[in-house]
Parts: sequence; structure tokens; C-alpha cells
Amino acid sequence: EARFPGVAVECVAFACPQVLDAELAMAQSNHTTSVVVGDDLVPRFSFATTEDLRNVALILSDPAAHGLSGSHSAAALLAMDARGDGEGLAAAYAAIRPLACIAPGRLFPSGRLVGLS
Repeated sequence: EARFPGVAVECVAFACPQVLDAELAMAQSNHTTSVVVGDDLVPRFSFATTEDLRNVALILSDPAAHGLSGSHSAAALLAMDARGDGEGLAAAYAAIRPLACIAPGRLFPSGRLVGLS
């Protein structure tokens, strides 16, 4: 505002990639809105989330190697989903997430996020 008194600067971004740390992404929320449409991967994917996805795949392929029971295998989770076992899936998620989602350097899209389905 110092350079342009009385002018409000706002930005709407579509499919904004994860490029900012959490603090800077939040600092942009007063003037930047990032729109996430449907299943678009760009705003959700970064190097850290790629590492997390790899970790999940490794855990689901061999849960015992990561200290989990066979009920955390990909086949077991697909069977839970087919049965509509939401509680079982939620419990598996709670067990797997802390083991898999540990990549450092997490980044975020800029500003306030709005999801459109």
C-alpha cells in the first residue's frame, strides 16, 4: 500500500503448486486465494508428499517390516473398504500416517485454499 495508496492487491491462483513454507503460505492469506479443483494433484503434490506416498506404498506392501500387523496390508485395507468398514480404515490410517508422513521440508500452496469439487 505504500507504493499504491488506496489500492487493494488481491490474487486468485488456480492449481498453485506447493512452493511456500507454512508461515509464508499463511502470511499470503490476506490477499491470495488458491483454488483447488476436484482431484487436481498440482496443489497437493511436492517432493515431501512424493516421499510420503512412497513410504505408504512400502508400508502397505510389507506392514510387518514396519511393525504393523497384516491387517494393514493393501489387500486387507481394500477388503475393509469393500465391506464398508469405516472404523477399521480410520484405525489403519491412524496407525500408518505417523510412520509414513514424516518427510521434512513440507511446502504449501500460497494463501487461503478453496476446494471446488
